[in-house]
Amino acid sequence: MLFNPRRLFTYAAVLSFFSQTLAVPYLGITHDFGQGPAADVQSYSGVIEFSDITDTDPAGGPLYPPTTMTNPQFVNLVKVAYNEMVAKYRSENHPNDDNLPGAMIGLASGKKIYFASSIKVVQARRFYEADSKIIEYFDSCLFVGIGSHRTGGACGEPSVLDLWYRENNADPPTGSVVIRNPRIAAWLRFPYTDVGTERNYKPCSRNNNGYGCEELVRDKGLDAVFDVQPVTNGEDDWTFVTRNLRQSCNH
Repeated sequence: MLFNPRRLFTYAAVLSFFSQTLAVPYLGITHDFGQGPAADVQSYSGVIEFSDITDTDPAGGPLYPPTTMTNPQFVNLVKVAYNEMVAKYRSENHPNDDNLPGAMIGLASGKKIYFASSIKVVQARRFYEADSKIIEYFDSCLFVGIGSHRTGGACGEPSVLDLWYRENNADPPTGSVVIRNPRIAAWLRFPYTDVGTERNYKPCSRNNNGYGCEELVRDKGLDAVFDVQPVTNGEDDWTFVTRNLRQSCNH
């Protein structure tokens, strides 16, 4: 679907107001189907691809909003995706919010922003395809003695990177090959049971259970955006299409 984000933040406000009773698709966030039974998985994702060229790089190449938008604008889009997830979850007639994923993560690179929630499932590894590069990363950390991911891979950062790898065979481009490193940002509540405490937190870090998303994000060369207040301004001319890279539960 093609959208003009001139209406994005009007819809965002409506979505936030009606989030308990109304699911308003806008960023295209859908309920994912993992490797386990659909009822056993609570995970949501989507991708938006921009068509507007907002600037040029020093070599004259095109730059798109995922590169040129400000951090507050980026965080606001992740917040909108989170609100859409909440609305979708509540439209599915769950008895309460106990299984609502606690976080939505955005990964901005090139023309696209990838969105993926944290994963509510008994064993997060079985949510991913067996040949996923995220599983390869987890296994390589075990092989070299770094250990396991502290949540078993249930965080949104591994999930959003898995979305990236579904379209790309290599890590997100960083360093001298890009004018700006890909950014990653989270909108989440903490503790996860406290709906209404959401803000832009930094990636989790190593604890006694293993390494965290801070280490994963650093290893991939991504710039983590955190402690930023979402802001809406200057988005009037953005247009994008929405897609989903995972099979939907079609709830």
